[in-house]
Amino acid sequence: MSTLPLNQEKARLRKEFRARRRALEGVAREQANQAICTAIETLAGETRAEKLTAFLAFDGEPDIAPALTRLHAAGVTVCLPVVPSDRSDTSLTFLPWSGATNPDSAASMQRNSMGIQEPTHGEPIALADVDIVLMPLVAWDRNGGRLGMGAGYYDRALSALRASASPLRAGIAFDEQEADHLPMTELDVPLHAIITQSGRFTFPR
Repeated sequence: MSTLPLNQEKARLRKEFRARRRALEGVAREQANQAICTAIETLAGETRAEKLTAFLAFDGEPDIAPALTRLHAAGVTVCLPVVPSDRSDTSLTFLPWSGATNPDSAASMQRNSMGIQEPTHGEPIALADVDIVLMPLVAWDRNGGRLGMGAGYYDRALSALRASASPLRAGIAFDEQEADHLPMTELDVPLHAIITQSGRFTFPR
């Protein structure tokens, strides 16, 4: 058990698990990405999802773009997060994704200040109106704990829906990002499920 203050312990864990996430390479990463994509499509099919939010890979995150492309082509509304350019604004907006993944050639996409691809056009979608929220993360545990990058965007966006079973909050990560235990506060919104290359795990409510 760490004796570090909470913010220092979370910073330590972020450094450790970001390194673990980036360390997965080559064929192992490719196979893991494919397995995660299959699990995402299976979840969307089983829940008959019509709208979901997702993300495009950054800093070693699983590449789920192939699954999103296929779901978009099948008629599912896929939304991506947009981070405000004003650093003092802590809100997160979700805009419909056009299916484009190259911000250099697609006018509907751009890179934000952190280098993450995001849409530039469309009407914002409320999280209460989507079926699944696919959430990026740095680390996860078997209690549904999620450690993000530290800005708290998702926790704030989902705070009003914390006690709700909908939308389904599914973390997307590699097995290598599993922690024994993550420090959580009342502001941290837990996951309903996690999807890794080993499959989908649902946590107790």
